[in-house]
Amino acid sequence: MSRILWIISVLGFTLIELQAQQFVFATLDGSPNMNTTGWNLTGAASIGDTPGDLNSDPDEMILCNDTNWTSGACFYGTPLDINICNKWAAEFDYRINDGSAADGIGFCFLANPPTGFVNGGNIGIPSNPQGLMVVLDVFDNCGGVNPELQIRYGTGVGAYEECPTTAQPTLFNQTILRDTAYNHMRISYNDGAIQVFINGTLYLTGFFQTNYSGFLGFTAATGLYNDNHSIKNVVIYTSPPPSNAGPDSTICSGDNFMIGTAPSAGLNYVWTPATNLTNANIANPMFSVTNNGPAFTYHTYIVQTDSLGPGCASFDTVTISVEPNPQVILSADTMICKGETSVISTSGFGNFIWADNNTTFPRTVAPDSTATYVVVSQNQACPDISDSITINVVPFGGVEAGPDQFLCSGDGVRIGDLPNNGYSYSWSPTSGLSNATSSNPMVSHVNNSTTTQTYTYIVTADSAGCSVQDTVLVTVDPENWVDAGPDIDICPGDSITVTAAGFDSVYWVGGTGSATLVDWPTSNTNYIAGASGDICPTAYDTVMVTVGLSGFQMSDDTTILLGESFQIVTTGNWSSYQWSPALIMSCSNCGNPIVSPDSTTTYTVIVTDENGCQLTDSVTIYIEIPTQCDGFEVASAFTPNNDGRNDVLPLYEVGVVELVIFKIYNRWGQEVFETADKTATWDGTFKDKPQDQGTFVYYLIYQCEGQETTKSGNITLIR
Repeated sequence: MSRILWIISVLGFTLIELQAQQFVFATLDGSPNMNTTGWNLTGAASIGDTPGDLNSDPDEMILCNDTNWTSGACFYGTPLDINICNKWAAEFDYRINDGSAADGIGFCFLANPPTGFVNGGNIGIPSNPQGLMVVLDVFDNCGGVNPELQIRYGTGVGAYEECPTTAQPTLFNQTILRDTAYNHMRISYNDGAIQVFINGTLYLTGFFQTNYSGFLGFTAATGLYNDNHSIKNVVIYTSPPPSNAGPDSTICSGDNFMIGTAPSAGLNYVWTPATNLTNANIANPMFSVTNNGPAFTYHTYIVQTDSLGPGCASFDTVTISVEPNPQVILSADTMICKGETSVISTSGFGNFIWADNNTTFPRTVAPDSTATYVVVSQNQACPDISDSITINVVPFGGVEAGPDQFLCSGDGVRIGDLPNNGYSYSWSPTSGLSNATSSNPMVSHVNNSTTTQTYTYIVTADSAGCSVQDTVLVTVDPENWVDAGPDIDICPGDSITVTAAGFDSVYWVGGTGSATLVDWPTSNTNYIAGASGDICPTAYDTVMVTVGLSGFQMSDDTTILLGESFQIVTTGNWSSYQWSPALIMSCSNCGNPIVSPDSTTTYTVIVTDENGCQLTDSVTIYIEIPTQCDGFEVASAFTPNNDGRNDVLPLYEVGVVELVIFKIYNRWGQEVFETADKTATWDGTFKDKPQDQGTFVYYLIYQCEGQETTKSGNITLIR
């Protein structure tokens, strides 16, 4: 084989064995302090610091320092059985310097590692070593060009041979073995094949096959000369059989699930923990656990795979996620009234969704008729499950409180509507109702206030546990009322201003619509005030305005014959009278004086009533020279009030005449008096019933000297 092919083969083998040795069997490192846990230090070995790195931290293993005639060793305390684990590798940084160049460092696989100081000259390797030794020898004891890189084999008989009698792999003149800086070495063992690399370069190979258990570690020594011998960043790898715990998985609660992989012959399997596994010592146990929720549970298992010995075990991890048994529990079936809502609540666990794809939880529903709702729990590993709820809807016909009503105080009206079979009714409040459990009671209220009162009635109809309500407003107006005020006395010519008060809208009959009226009455007058509203009937009140002396009347102008007398008649009975002129008058301060003027005369009277009101009136008495056939005169007024004055209506004969007929008619043309006796008088009655005050018409026929003459006129009857 050419050298090139040999190099390629070596590199290929190295790559293969590097990939195979993956398990970290031991480490010796740490910062700022080196961690020596699991390692046994003997002789002068201790952690400390050398000039070989940039810090002053005790992160280096000084096997022995630059002192003459000393030694030290550091071996990992767990043995490695080559029968079981026949592939390993060691990587570390080494440094030999600071002294006079002696002796060196040995990396050893020994069945009998040192237990104390070992004299110089043999790199600190104990007597009769049994195993493999890779030596970095920096002092010449064999005559070759130092430093030397050696591979030595010990059978347990005889000391380490720096200069063996039987040739063993040695490489001279390797100055890289003693340097002021650290260099990196890798030593691999593959079923006897040995390779030594420095800073990634293959330097030396050998072959030494063993079949026993030994310890891996380092030795160093000084003799007549010395150096600091130190190592750091130590990692020892072994090549265990592969472990396969299987892929992480999600299963449903209670499922039986296989973890791991198919077993291989000659391998040992240990699962940790053993809980929930059918067998913790096989390659592929069954796993099963019950998860009653509500959350996922997570179970992590570690499998150790080895060849029945220490240092050759591999590990793998698997996590099984166990979904809880899905649960979905809906509210119990329920009954609602039409128009009501129901809240459906859910419990349990899972990814809930309604069968109609609604995703609202809890869910408020208002079905018009009985309906069933289904919720599904969708799950990752477990089958979907579902539950359902039925909402039973009781149909309901409703209730009518009727239209809002407007009443007058004391009036009644029926509210509500005709009853439905199977329904019961109740009204609130009950005041003013004829029957609070009727579907259509009468309602009535008395409103004695001055403002409108409104009552709100709520009717509730119940059927099969369902109820519905409706509302009606009943507005009650107070009765309309009006006060026109007290009666008023005024004098002739005075004005009045009257203001009425009341409810609702106050006005004066015949007025402008205002509550205030201004007028100038000339006679006694009744003024009527009204109060009207939208509901109650109109109310009325009257104020009597008495105009002083308004009832005063006096005889009309009249003609008498010379020598006759005439009684001037006035109506009423007033406080005082003042007549002028007072000549030929029976009295000047009475109401009905008798006058006998001898010429035409106008009589004026000033009348005063009890309120001080005054009125002036006059009458003219004309004087006529009598003739034989002047006929009869009839008074223009009379007062049949049984006061003894002017109580009857007579005929006054003028001349020598005969009365043919004398009739009196009321204003409707009805005859109330008739006589042919010129001495008869009318007392103001008809069929013995006094006639009302008013104007009457007379008609008479008289005869003189064989000729008939008619005469008519008006008579005023004054009460």
